[in-house]
Amino acid sequence: MLSIKEKKMAVQVGIGAYPDGKDGPQTWDYLYRKHADPKVPYAVKLYNQWCFVTKPERVGVFDPNGLSARNYSNFVSGSFSWAHAPISIMVNHGKTIRAEACHAWIVDRNGKPLPESVLWYKKDGTYGISVVAYDWEIPGRDDVVWAIGGAGLADYAWDPYTRTYGVVDEGFVGPYADVFRYTTHILVGFDPFGYFNAVYVSKMNGTQMKALAKKLCLTHYILLDGGHVTACNVDGIKRNTKQAQHWGIQL
Repeated sequence: MLSIKEKKMAVQVGIGAYPDGKDGPQTWDYLYRKHADPKVPYAVKLYNQWCFVTKPERVGVFDPNGLSARNYSNFVSGSFSWAHAPISIMVNHGKTIRAEACHAWIVDRNGKPLPESVLWYKKDGTYGISVVAYDWEIPGRDDVVWAIGGAGLADYAWDPYTRTYGVVDEGFVGPYADVFRYTTHILVGFDPFGYFNAVYVSKMNGTQMKALAKKLCLTHYILLDGGHVTACNVDGIKRNTKQAQHWGIQL
């Protein structure tokens, strides 16, 4: 005979929620996503983090050119920037805004530029992650609607050579592993229902965020920039809205 907890876990598995046997916010929110055709974007607090949910066809990525989150509705800060410009791959409505990965200027032992993890969405509704140095290396690039470059959090692990946690193949090790430091971050990905999720992560490191992505049951996810630039202005949730931005996502 199944216990009440086992029955709850079975329901959670069935709806794509994390199977912890608890009747909490995520279970009800995932029921909402699966059965209610929710009005998007909307905000929900899961595991004490604000999660912003929208349909991928609504997503747009752009360079705000120094404007802050308060100038945009349904906005979260995006990926890596330097010298007032985006430096991670950015494609919007099929147009390349930034072609190169943030570490493409570094070459590996074979002389190849270092890639980054790129989350993409295509015209036919498919989505995925490609680890590439340039946007034109994404398979089926002509069909890409939008693409967001970032750090491959799913591959975050200990590197014995640099003696740091990071993502070796993308160059996020040693001094560049600070993108995983304990601070605020933006984590983006797809849930089991195909909704795009942008998570405003409050004070976590790489290990904690990787565990969070698992609890949120994200099927494809990457980490974007963090620290002082992390901002959001979605569904009444506003954080750090005066900070100048150079990589933005509208939901």
